[in-house]
Amino acid sequence: MNERSRETFNKGGETMVGKNLFPCHKERSQQLIQHMMDSDTTNCYTITKNGVRKLIFQSPWKVEGEVKGMVEISIILPENLPHYDR
Repeated sequence: MNERSRETFNKGGETMVGKNLFPCHKERSQQLIQHMMDSDTTNCYTITKNGVRKLIFQSPWKVEGEVKGMVEISIILPENLPHYDR
């Protein structure tokens, strides 16, 4: 977890590193996470939350070929982000 992630998710100084992430998610999200871990696939989408657009990228994290957890990258997208079809 980087500093921003710790500020967002570590309530009361408690860290999420090494903890089970399933209790933090609804059933549908738990199923998607389990599917990604079982099938070694990624999930990428955009959201708007509190008026801020974000790109979310999720992928299994592996060590020597064994799934050890999940990586989630959240990138704030500027309102005027250009898009090109090439």
